[in-house]
Amino acid sequence: MFASSTPHKIKLKDGREVPCEGAPQYQEKTGYYRYRTPDKRDAVIRADDVATIVEKRA
Repeated sequence: MFASSTPHKIKLKDGREVPCEGAPQYQEKTGYYRYRTPDKRDAVIRADDVATIVEKRA
């Protein structure tokens, strides 16, 4: 499901940052981003809450 395995960071409009494994996938039907947490769990976050998504570089 998750094409990219490069770690990413979701920056929220309230200033919080959410780490994720691979690039989050936008689900147009629901309006949410699906992503995998660093501990390998699937999660979702509302697209309206997202400010930016950036790739983490080593």
